[in-house]
Amino acid sequence: MGKILLVGAGPLATDPRASSGPSFRATQFLLPLLEAGHAVAFASLSGPQADGERQVPIGGLGAMVEFSAEAMLDGGALSALAGRFGPSAIIGCGSILPAAAAARLSDVAPTWIDWFGDPIAELQAKALAYPQQDLDTELHHVWRLCQICLRRADRMSGVSTPQVHALIGSLGQIGRVTGATGGAPMVFSIPCGLLPRADAPAGEGRRRARGVLCPGDAFVVGWGGSYNTWVDADMLFDGLQGAMERMARLHFVSTGGGSPGYNEGLYERFRRRAESSRFSERFHFLGWIERPEAEAVHREFDVALNVDRWCWEAVLGGRNRIVNFLDLGVPVATTIVSEVSRDLEAAGAVVALPLGDAGGMAATLAALADDPRRLRETAQAGQAFVREHYTFRRTVEPLLAWAASPKRAGDFRTEQDQPNPVARWTDFEFLEAELRRLWAGERRREPLVRRCLRRLRGWLRR
Repeated sequence: MGKILLVGAGPLATDPRASSGPSFRATQFLLPLLEAGHAVAFASLSGPQADGERQVPIGGLGAMVEFSAEAMLDGGALSALAGRFGPSAIIGCGSILPAAAAARLSDVAPTWIDWFGDPIAELQAKALAYPQQDLDTELHHVWRLCQICLRRADRMSGVSTPQVHALIGSLGQIGRVTGATGGAPMVFSIPCGLLPRADAPAGEGRRRARGVLCPGDAFVVGWGGSYNTWVDADMLFDGLQGAMERMARLHFVSTGGGSPGYNEGLYERFRRRAESSRFSERFHFLGWIERPEAEAVHREFDVALNVDRWCWEAVLGGRNRIVNFLDLGVPVATTIVSEVSRDLEAAGAVVALPLGDAGGMAATLAALADDPRRLRETAQAGQAFVREHYTFRRTVEPLLAWAASPKRAGDFRTEQDQPNPVARWTDFEFLEAELRRLWAGERRREPLVRRCLRRLRGWLRR
């Protein structure tokens, strides 16, 4: 089989400390590639001290080479790793930074770039959550990385059919939807997959919800993972408080929290509201705990929540937490925005929450507490559905087929070749280099704008 350079983010989901979507995505790609017989070198985005040299064992799955964000963006150490390994294919996944780092190596071997959610839509969701923040610099940085991926990928994937369609539109905008790339798909949907399970911790010391945090007869409503920017935190709090008013035995238990350095305010605001509520003793926050222990708590939930607000991130993205709650046998109540939530609702495998309606959420939760049969049947249907449709092996079938015989895109050109004019004019790195060269040229006295316009006319005549 082949030699695959996988660029992503660790630690893998086989590590109990793993809690992030990018880590889960790298695991979803790595394990099936290894099972298919490929040799895989895993370059992992890590902390600021990682230099791209040291190898870290990953529990019977080989080793990963850790890179800081700066080292991965610089590209020197990653290029050296590719030179030593000699990959037959390169895959970038998990988040936009490792995806762009992989795309920059596209001259080395055919390259598959995975967008685990839409990077620009994620920034829009952040702007909605933090309207006081100026995100223009971050937007420009992410946009540049997106352009690198779009220009250099031979194949691409997203987490939903809507995201596939958005990617096709983006490729068209930079001149890559042409006859050269027609006749076969270039973009594929790889939805979130079911995570490998670890044994639940044993002993009296592990955290428990029922009978410890909550009374033994409590109706336990749960949360797991990040309080992301797409979460409707106001609906979540108001809906829970309204349900607590209706039902004295309802308790809320949360594992997870904010995303350090990116989105911590949403969780902190929600928690402050809960702690100042007249039902504060019925809100329980465990924070980030190791995944096996978190899943042991999750199994005690009567129902788990996913509360999206309407935004493009929710429309285009996936929801790891929904499919993995259902895999544990925990019924899920969710707003219906993402593709996975729509598919599960159609299969009778989740309980629908009304979008943006805290009163409707409160009424739904109160009704569920009196309808254990509905919860049981929903959980059974959900577990069966996700175990059929969202195994790692099934979700990555398009990737495995390509990895077995990696192909270039029909319009592939090396970075030294001349692409079509549309693609060249969306290459920000090229344009900045041209402007610097013109500025430093011998004809410095000629107005810069006039020189740029003359060069533009020349390119358009090609």
